[in-house]
Amino acid sequence: MKQQNHDIDLLIGSFVDGTIGNEEFQVLKTWTWESDAHASYVRGRLQVLMAVRAADGEPRFDSEAAIKRFHDRIGRGRTEAKAKHRWLRWAAAVALLCVALPWMGYYLGTRAVKSDFSDVVMETPEGSQLNLKLPDGTTVRLNSGSTLRYSQGFGITDRAVTIDGEGYFEVMHNDRLPFAIHTRELVLHDLGTTFSFRSYRQDDFACVDLFAGKVSLDNEVTHTTGHEMAPGERVVMDKRTGRLTKTTLDRDARVAREMMELNFENATAAEIARELSRSYGVRIEVAAEVAARRFYGSFNRRENTLEQVLAVMSNTWQIRYRKDKGRYILY
Repeated sequence: MKQQNHDIDLLIGSFVDGTIGNEEFQVLKTWTWESDAHASYVRGRLQVLMAVRAADGEPRFDSEAAIKRFHDRIGRGRTEAKAKHRWLRWAAAVALLCVALPWMGYYLGTRAVKSDFSDVVMETPEGSQLNLKLPDGTTVRLNSGSTLRYSQGFGITDRAVTIDGEGYFEVMHNDRLPFAIHTRELVLHDLGTTFSFRSYRQDDFACVDLFAGKVSLDNEVTHTTGHEMAPGERVVMDKRTGRLTKTTLDRDARVAREMMELNFENATAAEIARELSRSYGVRIEVAAEVAARRFYGSFNRRENTLEQVLAVMSNTWQIRYRKDKGRYILY
């Protein structure tokens, strides 16, 4: 049985290459339709061959050319007009079965295979960070309270990830499978660069800092594409309006990778509490009467404790805090 399958595999390869002879084609066609199991086997081998060739960047299979080859090879020797017409109709139907349906099966099968890939989900607890190395060699440092998700087919069918949170990325270059980050509002396309990306679901903004290489952004809010960035630039998106604001970076890659900075510029107490909760892994509640009050300040969570940050805020006389059963309350 193994030898027989090996011979069939050779015939399938010749068929895909367009080098199969008439007699070989008849053998393949006859064997294919002997049983459902044989038809399923041929379809599966076609899927594998085309998946490999697509991965190698080869052109897609030309089904029209294959049908023409089928007509040219099998159609020789027919002279009678009516018989020829009947035979051509039959040949076209067989060609549809032998060519179109397997390739339809290939595309549907490819989708099925992709849909069957389970997602790999990496989560960083609040108050901690996580260093990752993706299957393609890309390195990622995830910040507190972040989730990174990608398919088990990562590096084979695509190099797309989704993120809820913040991460520092050093992406491996691969022209054949460009790297991309997807969020609901923003999509980043990358070609071997170093950057940080932030987009927490609860935040009203997303932020990209580019340190080396080149990226292109697609704005899913305004449905515009191709917003290019150069090294040393920062782009901040307002998720509500889709507005992109580009500025010059004021930090280097080392500081960005550590992700220890806490910068609050006209931020509300509610926004600050959310950020502090993620960064220190402590529950912080905010009373309604102070939630909208705004603050400025810069801290480093390696150097400043949560108590120190809250103390600075309370020194403005706009807010007070207390600790109750392991949680903090701002009021």
